[in-house]
Amino acid sequence: MRDYVVAMVDLRYGGGLGVSPATLSALWMAHLLNIIHRRHGDPACDPRTIAQAANMSPRLLYRICRDAGTTPMRLVKQVRLQACRASLHDPAAEAMTVRDVHTSHGYDRFSRDFRRHFGVLPAAGRDGPLQHAPPVHADHS
Repeated sequence: MRDYVVAMVDLRYGGGLGVSPATLSALWMAHLLNIIHRRHGDPACDPRTIAQAANMSPRLLYRICRDAGTTPMRLVKQVRLQACRASLHDPAAEAMTVRDVHTSHGYDRFSRDFRRHFGVLPAAGRDGPLQHAPPVHADHS
């Protein structure tokens, strides 16, 4: 936690506190992913609301994501897809329809994206293991 606070102060005030750019980038991504994980079920989760929650400008949000090789909405999509996948495999959510699952995670064009990402239709994803796409983690070293 201390490193996180030092890095944030370093970024905000440019104090040269000895935090490497790679560490700072990883900390920002962890912070952004934490926000997205908490808000992904809200259909209004978009770059503007993520930037507000992170207390940064949208421009900085886009720069951080660009430097990590992604976009804010790609991060949201990945988190939503992983959450939907987890729900589809959760025995407690077995009574939910596929539509209930994806709308509970703020998703609209779900079936197409799920199939592109995992290689199977959502209903088939309930029956067995999915092909690829590991979970989205904060570690983007």
